[in-house]
Amino acid sequence: MVRCLIILLFISSSLFSKPIFGKVINKANGQAIPYVSIGIKNKSIGTVTNENGKFFMDIEIQDNDTLCFSEIGYRMRCINTKDVLKIQQNNDSIIVELDSVAYELKNVEVVHKPMHEEVVGCMKHNRHLVFTFNPLDSSTKQNLGTEEGIKIQSEHYPVILKDMN
Repeated sequence: MVRCLIILLFISSSLFSKPIFGKVINKANGQAIPYVSIGIKNKSIGTVTNENGKFFMDIEIQDNDTLCFSEIGYRMRCINTKDVLKIQQNNDSIIVELDSVAYELKNVEVVHKPMHEEVVGCMKHNRHLVFTFNPLDSSTKQNLGTEEGIKIQSEHYPVILKDMN
């Protein structure tokens, strides 16, 4: 009886786990598209095509799942897994064609603003700003990750450390 249950569980799990494999190509020129993101819609399952545009996924899927292919510079394409499984009944690789698309971005204006320089601290008495880090040894393990220094903060402009002599 136990053997029958184990065999039945193995058969039923293999029915739901289906390998999906194929290649993603550019529809215009037929060239492989590397590193395309592939995922099942509304699930955290996915993969990426290799440098030759090929992919392989051995996952549990349902007939109502949707497989989505996306890459920057191409229109996303989603396919019902039922259609994918029909193509792969004879162990045929699926070919997914993506349309290239160009997006027009808004104009960006780059403006030069002079930087505000300021000396922090009393340079007459203290010519050096010192940062220390406790060394890795058994006597100071409790102090690992502690640094000593000065925190520089401004609400009006970004702060850049120009020199530390």
